Amino acid sequence: MGLSYLGQAFVLGLSAALLPGALQAFFLAQTLRLGWVRALPLALTPLLSDGPLVVVTLWLLGRLPPDWVHVLELGGGGYLLYLAWGLARQPVSEASALDAGAGQVRTLFQAVTINWLNPNPYIFWATVLGPLVLEGWRAQPAWGLGFIAVFYATMLGGNAVLIWVFGRLGRLPMQWRRVTIRGAALILALFGLRFLARGLGSVLGMLLPGAVLSALSTGPMGIAAVLGGIKRYRAMMP
Repeated sequence: MGLSYLGQAFVLGLSAALLPGALQAFFLAQTLRLGWVRALPLALTPLLSDGPLVVVTLWLLGRLPPDWVHVLELGGGGYLLYLAWGLARQPVSEASALDAGAGQVRTLFQAVTINWLNPNPYIFWATVLGPLVLEGWRAQPAWGLGFIAVFYATMLGGNAVLIWVFGRLGRLPMQWRRVTIRGAALILALFGLRFLARGLGSVLGMLLPGAVLSALSTGPMGIAAVLGGIKRYRAMMP
C-alpha cells in the first residue's frame, strides 16, 4: 500500500465526476435553471445516495442473479423520461421565482433518486470500488478508509467544479439558455430510453426461455415464428 493505491482512488473519483452521464446532464439543466450557487449542493449527491446504495449492493449481491441490477433500469428509464419532460416544459424564467430552499431540496432529492435508479453505481461498487476498498482494509483499515475519503473528496470536488463551469453558461442570453436546457432534457430522455431498453432486455432474458430469445434475435422472421407458435398453442387450448 502507498500513494499509488490512493492514486487509484483519485483517478476513479475524477472519472466518476467528469464522465458524461444522466447525472451530469441533470446538473447542467438545474444549474442553468437555478444558478450555480443554488445548484452547488447537487455536488453532494453521491455522498447522500451511496450509503444506502452500498448497503443494498452488498446485501443483495449473493442473493439474486447477476442481471438483477439491470432491472433497476426500467424504473430509472421511466424516471429520467419524467424529469426530461418536466425540464423541456418548464420555462427558464419560472425557475428564478422558485423558493430557494424548497427548490434546492426538491432538486437534490431528484438527483439522489437518479443515482438510486441507475445500475452503474451498483455495478461500480460491486466490481471495482468494493474490491479495492477491501484490499486496503485487509492490509490496514486506515488504508481502506483513506481510499474512500480520497475517492469521495475527488468526486465531490469534481462535481462542484463541473457545476461552476456550467454556471458560466448562465451568462448566455435567455434564448440560448432555453436551448441548452432543452438539449440537456433531450440527453436525459436518451439515457432514459437506453435504460428502458436494457432493463427490458434483462427482464426478458430472465423470464423467457432461451429458444424464444434465439428466435426473437433472428429478426422479423423469428418474431413471426414465436407469434405463430403462441397462436397454435392457444388454438389447442379447450
